[in-house]
Amino acid sequence: MLFSADRRRSLRKSALESAALGAGAALIVMAIDHYFFDGLTARQTPEWSEHPAPAMRLVIAFTGALFEEIVFRVIVATTVATVLWLVLRRITASSAVQISQWAGTISAATWIALWHVGMAGDPARIITINAVGNILYGWIYWRRGLESAVVAHATVTSILFLGFPFIA
Repeated sequence: MLFSADRRRSLRKSALESAALGAGAALIVMAIDHYFFDGLTARQTPEWSEHPAPAMRLVIAFTGALFEEIVFRVIVATTVATVLWLVLRRITASSAVQISQWAGTISAATWIALWHVGMAGDPARIITINAVGNILYGWIYWRRGLESAVVAHATVTSILFLGFPFIA
């Protein structure tokens, strides 16, 4: 058995909470898209009858979330946080961890947003929409771990990629 019963319960609870937070973030993104960007993101999401098929969209959502969380949270956010913590721990030991973690989260969120701008359109829309999820994923990463950040990210992406065609 890989994990104890207590660890499995803890992971299950964390995954459910992360999925709920992700669902909430997806609703916020949908509202931002609708009220501030005239529903452009929703209109650009392919209908269910179009390629890729819904099952493939779930695979894309999960693999994209896993890739982005490993690269941007584990590598970028952790590196920025570590370097900043090494500097700050001598200056302000009491808040060095929190400041470093938030700096890592904001750095990763900024990098991801700029990366997505290069892939698709209006910078204000892309940066705003990406900020909602990526600040959440960073917060979850530092509080609950990589697995929970992946669950939240995959939930947001799945809801947006599968749900937007219904509201467009």
